[in-house]
Amino acid sequence: MGTIAAPLALVGGQVLLGGSRVPGTLVLAGGRVTDCGPDVVVPEGARTIDVSGRTVLPGLIDAHVHLSLGDVGASEARLALDAAARAAAHLRAGVTTVRDVGGMRHVDIALRNAIAAGQLPGPALQCAGEPIVMTGGHGHAMYRVADGPTAVRTAVREQVARGADLIKVMCSGGVMEAGESEARSQFTEEELAAIIGEARAQHRPVAAHAHPAEAIKRAVRLGASSIEHGSFVDDEAADLMADRGVPLVPTFVVYREIAGHPGHPGIGERARRVYRAKFAHFARAVERGMPWGVGSDYSSLFFSTGAALVAEMQILQDEVGFSPAEVIAAATVGNAGILGLGGTVGELVPGQRADVVVVEGDPLRCVSALHDVVLTIAGGTVHDWSTDAHLSGPSRAEFR
Repeated sequence: MGTIAAPLALVGGQVLLGGSRVPGTLVLAGGRVTDCGPDVVVPEGARTIDVSGRTVLPGLIDAHVHLSLGDVGASEARLALDAAARAAAHLRAGVTTVRDVGGMRHVDIALRNAIAAGQLPGPALQCAGEPIVMTGGHGHAMYRVADGPTAVRTAVREQVARGADLIKVMCSGGVMEAGESEARSQFTEEELAAIIGEARAQHRPVAAHAHPAEAIKRAVRLGASSIEHGSFVDDEAADLMADRGVPLVPTFVVYREIAGHPGHPGIGERARRVYRAKFAHFARAVERGMPWGVGSDYSSLFFSTGAALVAEMQILQDEVGFSPAEVIAAATVGNAGILGLGGTVGELVPGQRADVVVVEGDPLRCVSALHDVVLTIAGGTVHDWSTDAHLSGPSRAEFR
């Protein structure tokens, strides 16, 4: 592992530019991309890495993760240690930026700061702190419970004061807890308006967990920045999202994993039903122009490695029908836009942050090639998995 000082050139490989894979050279310096393309000349004195036979592409971005979820009774120290290991696993899988949309006890924010300071290896993080949930609502045992307009405004201000980059709100139930329903909205319109209004006053975007169409439409009308899961998005909701440019991050893979997880047999059938329903709703919404992103809903509850994002990308390719190029674009430059990072990450163009992944094979033939990561560069720090023994090991997860 090492930070780029003198220019670094990746030579001999195929670079992804504009949706095409072409022979070319990538030059990095000062933590930024300085040049990329087929006619690039290696600067004098540059360090070179031969990536012949491999593909060079922008670092992947996961728009929906939970790095610090754990046992409700776990200590902050335990949560922090586990979250640091999960962050490193994501880096090993070629993920260089994540949006963490819900942590416990603000461990996610401490982790973000440690990574940014160079104290720990990991992707750049955007963090929501503790999601805001009503009494008895989805995730109430782990997150910030608040009821009524005044209390929910206070809850938003608390997250901002702790350093949250965005606000996460639970607008409906989910599939994880007995007695709740993913088909029911949560929070009153007055409460949700107070949450989103206060977040906007604090210059923070709002990610809204919402499965049913009515919850989606209410969140979008009140100013949510993104919809998470959106399993039952209908035509009206899709048209509204298309008109306002609000993306849906569908998180298919987590429902597949919940459905087959032996540790959660009681909710498996609910997860299977949601998983099956999501495809038709999502495909129709995309046809109507709804923007979308790529997120895995990673947490240690269902995933053993940081490669959950690639599994989500595989579903988008194999089950939804997008081309590999479309899926890769969505998980790089597209997700950068959702995170408000457009123009700074997600592409191999001069001036962007030096976030790069090198993989074996050709991911434009099949995104499964993204499992075979050999090199990750995150913000100018080089991780060569053949030499970084403390982070080495398989990046591939045993997904079905």
